[in-house]
Amino acid sequence: MPALRAGSEGQKTIREKGQTSGFGDLLTAVVMRTPGKSGKHYRTATEEDLRNFRKARRILDRIVQSNTDELSPIPDEPINPETLGLRIDAMGFKNWNQLFNDRQVVALVTFSRLVKVAFDEMLRKGIELDYAQAVCGYLSLTVGRLAVRNSNQCIYHAARETIENEIARGALPPVWDYAEAAPLSGSTGSWTSCLSGIANVIESCVVSKSVPNVNVRDATGPDARVLQPQGVITDPPYYNSVDYAGLSDFFYVWLKRSLGPIDPSLFDLPLTPKTRQAIMDSESKTNAKARQRYVTLMKSALSNVHMVHPSDQIAGVAFANIDPDAWATLIESLLDVGLVPRVSWPIDTEMQSGMVKIGQARLSTSVWMACRKREETAGEAFLGDVLAEMRPVVRERLLYFWSKGIRGADFFISAIGPALSVFGRYGRVLRPDGSTVTVRDFLDIVRRESTDVALEQVLHGADLGVIDPVTRQYVTWVWSYSRAPLDAGEAIALCLATGASYADTTRPASIAAEGREKSKKVVRLRTVRLRAAEDDDLGFGTPARPAPLIDQLQYAAWLWGQNRTGDLGSYRGSLGETRWEAMRTLGQAVAECLPDGDEDRRIINGLLGSGVMVSAPPDNGRRGPPQPAGAQLPRFETEEEDGSE
Repeated sequence: MPALRAGSEGQKTIREKGQTSGFGDLLTAVVMRTPGKSGKHYRTATEEDLRNFRKARRILDRIVQSNTDELSPIPDEPINPETLGLRIDAMGFKNWNQLFNDRQVVALVTFSRLVKVAFDEMLRKGIELDYAQAVCGYLSLTVGRLAVRNSNQCIYHAARETIENEIARGALPPVWDYAEAAPLSGSTGSWTSCLSGIANVIESCVVSKSVPNVNVRDATGPDARVLQPQGVITDPPYYNSVDYAGLSDFFYVWLKRSLGPIDPSLFDLPLTPKTRQAIMDSESKTNAKARQRYVTLMKSALSNVHMVHPSDQIAGVAFANIDPDAWATLIESLLDVGLVPRVSWPIDTEMQSGMVKIGQARLSTSVWMACRKREETAGEAFLGDVLAEMRPVVRERLLYFWSKGIRGADFFISAIGPALSVFGRYGRVLRPDGSTVTVRDFLDIVRRESTDVALEQVLHGADLGVIDPVTRQYVTWVWSYSRAPLDAGEAIALCLATGASYADTTRPASIAAEGREKSKKVVRLRTVRLRAAEDDDLGFGTPARPAPLIDQLQYAAWLWGQNRTGDLGSYRGSLGETRWEAMRTLGQAVAECLPDGDEDRRIINGLLGSGVMVSAPPDNGRRGPPQPAGAQLPRFETEEEDGSE
């Protein structure tokens, strides 16, 4: 497993090093597998291992010197630094060949050339040209799959003992330590492993003996209007989530070298075309020009769908995104062209990659909407009437989705389709003053409705009247996103759904704190430990600002974490039994939502099982003496033990 050499001088120094002289490779360990036996064992790299690793440089030099083609065998095409999610250029990776060490390049060049050898051999044996080209197409896809598992951006998943690729997330950030596969081993990242994956897809997809008619056309252009489909299914670009064309260059440079000699017409361009790609080409949501371009292209494509789509058929639209702005843009485009989702389902389609960080906010489902053309006679309606019609529809569908195990962020997203089936039937929805309810207003309403349904289930039918807005915000957050930090805009949208004030939730010592992650403002939940250290009055309110129930739960958990059972009993008495029981219900819900291994979950579970919680109520209560800020908590792991910052 080679590792990029990187010092601890700081991020700026590391970037300067990468940009000026690049990083080296240091072979540190070798993973061994015994044929016929399960499991792997590990040993340190030997001098022979190092000699074999360095030998690839000499082989690669000979390959370059003997090359007679106009195209270099090494993919030296430039990496587009504007590609969304691609962070490697900042570390000095300017060309695609820099994503592979010498040994990996030798292997990939060899397999690429063998595709042409296989093609010539098939023709020599009399196999038809079309068939031979098709086979080589699949072999070339296998080369691309091999490249994904054989780059210096792969990491080793220690628990699974497998190699994981970064590009599976639709992004390509730099990694510091990478794992190098053995292409001839038969294990992860080998040729046979990659080929079997391609073969499995072919076997599962070939279900018809009829010959399909495949056309490649610009969905936003006039050529798409001459089609006469019986139905349409589209999975449109996900706003600013994945830069399809930019990331496709990773595969294009190897396809050009494996399939290009067989069908050069497919690779006229040096890299993939990008100017007509319908994505937000800037990560800044304030970039009005980028957003307008995306909206224009989306509307053009969906307008063509509306134009060629039979009125008595459905158009399927799939979408997966937690960004409210991305959903608003899609819905606006659908409604503006006259397509209305009539039914929808959240379908488990999103692969949970091993690359996903613990606590990272992401979806496990995509929402599939069956759309029909809006009736030409669709008129206007007032918001109150639409809400009265929409609420039972949303509630019935959400309870059904709940029974099927849809949870968290997926639950909120799954409410959009049912609500839109009512909202979208009208040309305009009006407030009593005559102003129009926008799509963004509609999404806020959907969030509020789905939040109420979710909280009823999470709190096991408890009276939501005793759950204050800040507590609603906390419970909805951990249920939806676990401990994942939220973009500030998403945190504000969640506040609109829960009725909480963004200022109240992010004020000093409250449940969340603002921060920055790269160039974005993000909001993170505070832990019990941190809140107790920063707020001597945690769990105690004033007549002007009563303590939220979540504050009281966390204070009680903090007391238990310090083994202050006497003070905990007194605190119970000061709250009263009605409040204490509400806090118990909240604690059960929060403990179920927090991730395994989370310290707050551990101490809340400890509180729920403590003698103070299950014993008879005390006769009276008093506030326990405050502890100094930052006092050591005996029942809490130290920062070194739990790895928190």
